[in-house]
Amino acid sequence: RVATAGGIAPVTGCKALSRILTWQRGRFEFLPALPPDSADGEPLPMYGALLEAVQYVDELARLDLAPLPPASPLIRTSEKAPGNLSKLALDVLALVEAGGTVADVVDAGPGFDSQIYEALLELLKLRLIEVRPRDFMIV
Repeated sequence: RVATAGGIAPVTGCKALSRILTWQRGRFEFLPALPPDSADGEPLPMYGALLEAVQYVDELARLDLAPLPPASPLIRTSEKAPGNLSKLALDVLALVEAGGTVADVVDAGPGFDSQIYEALLELLKLRLIEVRPRDFMIV
């Protein structure tokens, strides 16, 4: 799990490792004696986990995330989704429907941050979702 200044982020495994690798400064502790989290699936050797995490950090750095401010709420704007959406895009769309901010969806998304952001950008391009100002409230 990743502990940040704001608390514990709800991510584990390689997704958490990829976030740690983006930190400019910080402290972390590796506890190899902890039992593996069954929700993370098959454990990877440390070198494999590092290589996978670095790959997704690199992919995230290539994305233009300006349209997706982390604290901004997301809403679904169209009921009709094209039939060719990936399973990940459909899962992300369901998370948007559940409510929350860009950061909430990225944290809860079933993949690395770069994959979730790519799905969000695709959904924005298709006009299936919209980013609202931070102070936007649904009443």
